[in-house]
Amino acid sequence: LVSAKPAGRQLTAHPEGLGSLLKPSQGTGLRATIFNLSNTIMGGGILGLPHAMERMGLIPGTALLVLTAGLCCMTVWMLLIAMEESRQKSYAEVANVLYGTRAGITVDVTIALYNFGVLVSYVMIIGDIVPSFLGFLNAPEILQDRTLVLVLSGLLV
Repeated sequence: LVSAKPAGRQLTAHPEGLGSLLKPSQGTGLRATIFNLSNTIMGGGILGLPHAMERMGLIPGTALLVLTAGLCCMTVWMLLIAMEESRQKSYAEVANVLYGTRAGITVDVTIALYNFGVLVSYVMIIGDIVPSFLGFLNAPEILQDRTLVLVLSGLLV
């Protein structure tokens, strides 16, 4: 956005969040988009949940799971209230209105870093699971190489 000063530009949060730069295709509906986003957000946590429960035990693991669910519900409630009161469409703009420009930029950067982290974790999961699965299927030895699987999945996806 152009600053009020004629000297240059001012860095601010994107008005609709950085995710608005990626427009869904004509065939993608809102319901499918929400499902895909939810799947991405919950995917890594669901995959790590059995290991966490095994390490903590049934009672402390369940207690922590219930506590985390309660905190998530409270966080969503606070975000909805803030979005309704500020009349903004994105988390970055809510932060921009409530806490200033730096907070809005910080939220946009945090979301971008989170998405990068999700990408890295899925690459690691592919590298850990697919070669073992191909070995189970008695695939040729070259297809069981982790590096080859990662390169091929990167090129094909």
